[in-house]
This record gives sequence, C-alpha cells and structure tokens, in this order.
Amino acid sequence: MAYKNLKLTLKEHLSSSTVHGLSKINNSQTTLSRVIWIIGFFVAVGCCSFMLIQNISEYLKYETTTKIETKFELSPVFPTVTVCNVNFFTSDYAIEFFSNRSNISYNPLNKYQQSIDEIYSNPEYLKNIDQFGDRYEKLFIYCNFDIYSCNNASFWRSYQSNLFGNCYQFNTDSKNLLTNSIPGFQNGLQIWLNVSVPKELTHLHFKTGAVIFIHNHTQIPDTGNFLMAPVGYETSISVSRVFTRKIKKPYSDCDGDTDNPDAYDSKIFKSIHSKGLKYTQKFCMIVCLQEFILEKCSCVFSKYSFQHLIENKIQACGPLNMSILCAHAKTNEFLSNSQIYGSCHAKCPLECESSRLEKTHSTIDAMNEEWEKIIKNFTNQIDSADRKIKDELLIINIFYDELEYTLISEGESFKIISLISNLGGIAGLFLGASFLSVLELVELLAELLIFTDLFLWFYQNLREFRYLPSISLIACNWVNSSYFQQYINSTGQMKRINSKINTIIYFENF
Repeated sequence: MAYKNLKLTLKEHLSSSTVHGLSKINNSQTTLSRVIWIIGFFVAVGCCSFMLIQNISEYLKYETTTKIETKFELSPVFPTVTVCNVNFFTSDYAIEFFSNRSNISYNPLNKYQQSIDEIYSNPEYLKNIDQFGDRYEKLFIYCNFDIYSCNNASFWRSYQSNLFGNCYQFNTDSKNLLTNSIPGFQNGLQIWLNVSVPKELTHLHFKTGAVIFIHNHTQIPDTGNFLMAPVGYETSISVSRVFTRKIKKPYSDCDGDTDNPDAYDSKIFKSIHSKGLKYTQKFCMIVCLQEFILEKCSCVFSKYSFQHLIENKIQACGPLNMSILCAHAKTNEFLSNSQIYGSCHAKCPLECESSRLEKTHSTIDAMNEEWEKIIKNFTNQIDSADRKIKDELLIINIFYDELEYTLISEGESFKIISLISNLGGIAGLFLGASFLSVLELVELLAELLIFTDLFLWFYQNLREFRYLPSISLIACNWVNSSYFQQYINSTGQMKRINSKINTIIYFENF
C-alpha cells in the first residue's frame, strides 16, 4: 500500500514538474519515446553540470579587473621633503671627535660606517648626535616655495636619519600642510644647499652631494626611496601622485583596512599606529626585524630605521663590543629562515590602499666662474678663497608636473550576482529549471515525509529528549482541517493517516 502511495505521489509531481524532461518522461505513451526522453534528459543534466562546474570554478579564481582613472584636485597637499647632506660628518665637532680617536684602528674602506655604528651604540655620543652634521644655517643658502620665501628655519623641522645624520624636513605640520594650486617648475620648492665637507673629514667618504626624500608627511623617510643630487648641478624633480586600491583577500594578497589601529591583533601593527606613523607592510617588517635583532643581540641595527625605538633608550649594535657582528648574523638568519620571516609576515598585514609619488628628475650644470664670484659675495657660508663653489653648492627644484592624480582601482571580474545569473541561465537552458523548481522538490520531500514511516521515527526520537511539546493536539487539528481533509480524501489516504495519528497519541500517553 505504501509503495503504491509513494508511486502515485511521484507520478503527480513528475507530470507537473517545471523541469521539462521529467514531465516528458512521465507522460510518454510509448517505451521508445520514454527511452529517448530519458537519454535526452541525462545528456542535458551532464551538459548542465559541466557548465555549472565551469562557472563555479571561474568564480573561485577570484580574478579582478583593473580600472585606471585620471582625476583632478584643485589644491593638492604638497609632499613632505626631507633634505640631507650625503655626508654624516661635516662639523667641527666631528673633526674633534676623530682627532681624539686617531689611535683607534679602523678598516679604511669601512671607517665611515663603523664610526656611525659606534656613535649610535654609545649613549654619550648619542646625546650629541646632532653635533656631527650640518646645522640649518650652514646647509641652507636659499629657499623659496611657490611665491613665498622659506629661508626661515621655522619652515623646516630637524630629523635624525640613521643613514645620513642631520636632515631637515619641509611641510610636516599635519594641522597646517601647505598646498600647491599651480603646477610647474616656477611654483614648487626651490632650495640652494651648501654641502661642503671640511678637508679634515674628506677621507671618510668619497661622495659629495645631497639626499632628497619626497614622501607622505606621516612616513619615516628612511623607509622610502631617495634621490641624490650632485654638487655643481641644478636637479629638477617632477612629482606625480598615484593611488592604488585593491580588493582584499581572496581577490589579492592584501588583508584589508590597515588604517584602523584596531583592525588587527598585532603588537607591531598597533605600535606603529600609536606613534602616529603611516603603516606599511615594508615598515612593519623592518620593525619586526629590529625586534628580532634586539631579542638576540640586545641592540638594534643602525643600518635599518629604528626611530621608533629611540624613545625607549635602546642603543644600536656597535663595532667595539662586536655586537655589530651579531646584528649581521641575525639579519642573515632572519632573511634566510622562512619560519622566522613567515612569523613576522603574519604580524604585518598588507595594506589594500596605498599611495606613491612617482618622480622624474633631470640635471643641468648650474655653475660657472662668474656665478662663483657672485655667490661668494652673496653669502658668507663659503669663505675660503681657494675652495671651488662648484664642488660644494647645488640647487634642487621640486614641483608637481600636473594637478591631476592617477587612481588605480580593482574590481571583481566575476561577481556573485553574475554567478547566480549564469547558474540560473544554464539550468533554464538545459533543463528548463528555475528557482521555483527547488520549491517543487521541497514540496515533494514534505509529502514523502507524511507518507512514510520516517515521520513516526522522527517524532519518537525527538520525544526521547523531551524537547518537543505535545503535538497530538496539533496533529489532530491539522487532520481535521478542511483543506487537509479535502486533500486526503482525494488521494484515499485518510485511513492510513488516522492510524498514524493514533499511534502518535499512544506514544505521548505512554
């Protein structure tokens, strides 16, 4: 009896199914016709399944499309400019320092860097570190921004670079950042620098010139790229802005919003934000490397930026106590050991939004004999008659080439809504199915649940845990409803349903 009822229910649903092949199979009058429809149906199911899998696989590739836009900004913020003499040692204090250490043996090819390491590793020298390099009054001869003079030292903030010593930064006040409304050579920043080195110190370093960092005002200069300007030349640097926005994982390698200090549970990540610095994964990895060296060698490596650690009075590894050798060894271990490097990488999420300043520079000879005479008469910074101005002075121009900026943004190549549309289209093309066809399946399963012993099994097992309230009243009301009575009478199942309800009541009373 149960088998006949099940068969009747299936036939009714197949004959009215919106999946075209099923109704054709059920309503076929001949065996040949039914076989043809069965074969056609399974071929359609195979093709449909293949294309569904292909579309899902395509979606799971998480491919992106890249859009490049050029946008205009009326008054963009001018970048922060950090200027340094390429020589760390340029002062009378530095001359005295080396004259008092003439008895110490140095490798002549590495004396310059060894001396820097020694200064950073000695707290007494570190207190006077700004005495080794150029003062503002000596380094700057002339400064002009747009139509305003910036010769006053108030426009510049001192900065101690672990690589170049005394540096000076322009446009660092986050509450009053200077903007630039007109692009071009004449409307940017122009500075004349005196990068002379006393004769007593020329043996330390073979380079002369200036170092220029152009960066965001929240970025530490030593973590970015720099340009070098040669003496005797005018160096012009054209700047353009590029902003990049990526989609976070799994569409790219980036991790999401790194501007929110609470977004990631990483001590290094939070430490960078707490100091008001611009977070980048590159800077985070440097901090992690320094912490690894600090743990193993009890000092930090002056080769890399450690301004974030100076406040904690942590000294650098020095050559005299041989801790510098430990720093070199641990740096190599950090870079070669994938486990150590990977642990740091896990603490440093990759930013999805970034910006960079693209720079194009050119140089031209900026000095001749007549101009040397003019400058000697104009300034008293270079007062020796036998010194050549061309070997000590340089000019730098920094400006926006355009007010437009480039925005590079990523978008999903295959969105979830496109996937759903494709799946629906494929199912409709091969099977004539739609979302409502799923409801037909749900309805069929519900009816099968009524006409099989699964209903009774389901009830009995749940009642063992006493989680369900009595459902005998619900069941009786359901059976006595006019809609259900009409449905049951039409299928001739009233006797069987009453039997099951009586069984349920029996178990409840028990």
